[in-house]
Parts: sequence; C-alpha cells; structure tokens
Amino acid sequence: MTFNPPRYEWTSSNAQEALNILEAAEKLIESHLVTLAPGNGLVRMEQRRRTPLPLTLSIDLTSLVDAINEVAALRDVADLPDLDADN
Repeated sequence: MTFNPPRYEWTSSNAQEALNILEAAEKLIESHLVTLAPGNGLVRMEQRRRTPLPLTLSIDLTSLVDAINEVAALRDVADLPDLDADN
C-alpha cells in the first residue's frame, strides 16, 4: 500500500479560528505518528524526534497588537486601572 503525502494550508480570519487550526494541525500530526508507530508511546516519542516534518508558520499579530494598544490608550484616557493590577 502506498500513501501519498497530503499538504495542508489553512487560513484564519480571527483568533479563535487560528487557535482551532493550530489544534487541528497538532491532531493531524499526532494521528500520522500513531500510524507510523502504533501502540507504544515511548517508540512514538522517539519517532517524533527522528521524523522530519517541515512546517512553516506565519502569524501576523498586527490586528491583535493594534487592539491591545487601543484598549491601553482608552484605559489611559479614562484613567482606568489595569485588569491584572493588584489593588
């Protein structure tokens, strides 16, 4: 039996989708590792170290950082305390 390697490319438009994609990618890799080394977790851990798996990840946090800066600016203008500050 021959297995043709699939290639995946996902795109997200918000933080929740990005997190879902990262989780899906992790599960996809794990499922293939189980196929490569079924049963024994120690063998599978060794396979993780030895098996090449090219991965390119590009994350643009610009919108998230812009939102953080906007909230910080609004907090400064309103003179509100930081959410994590001790009272």
